[in-house]
Amino acid sequence: MKLRLFVSFVYDVEEEGLSIKANMLGLCEVFLNLDVSNYQNSSIENINAIVLPNFTTYEDFKSISDDGRLKGELPEKTDKVSHRRLGVTGLAKHEDNLLLGCWNGIYVLDRTSLGFKYFISHRLTNDIHGFYVYNNKIITSLPCKDTIVITDFGGNLIDYFSIDDSINYVKDTSLSKTDWRFVAKNQRGSCGVFHFNYIQKIGNELWITCRNINSFIVFLLCHIL
Repeated sequence: MKLRLFVSFVYDVEEEGLSIKANMLGLCEVFLNLDVSNYQNSSIENINAIVLPNFTTYEDFKSISDDGRLKGELPEKTDKVSHRRLGVTGLAKHEDNLLLGCWNGIYVLDRTSLGFKYFISHRLTNDIHGFYVYNNKIITSLPCKDTIVITDFGGNLIDYFSIDDSINYVKDTSLSKTDWRFVAKNQRGSCGVFHFNYIQKIGNELWITCRNINSFIVFLLCHIL
């Protein structure tokens, strides 16, 4: 049986002055598909980089909205966002699909052919890191605002909540007034108080890693889903 290992590939933050090679890479999103069925004799030939279309402007989103491949919210006309994270971050699987997180949405690919099926995106998808799929819902974070976001596969925003610096559960309704897909990262490295960067279900709990304080925040799933 052929085994495949999917690896996300994040290579830089887009900014002025990058090398020509990095600027060329910036035109696409990439993840790696490794054949590990014969890992003892593995070589570079067993690694395939999968290049995906990139969506950074209103026109980009409009093109896949017109053909039905955008699930979620079409943004208002705006300039291209700069200083964004390049590449693919989180990975997850759901039924026959492979999900890939990126700066402003989630790619949904066919797990067998690796063909691009559709893109899930709304105003609270920004700098997605590790994410989790549970009960047909996608749980992501908005790292710069210490916020957990819950989305369905139709791209609809179901709910969101933030954690303040006293570890209190808060609902900041003002967050939804901004389209965070087009908010530039204002610094290299982590942001927010906690900087949520990985989400995992363990039993009936949701464990969230916090880069800035080197710890976990844990929720009972019944309290948030």
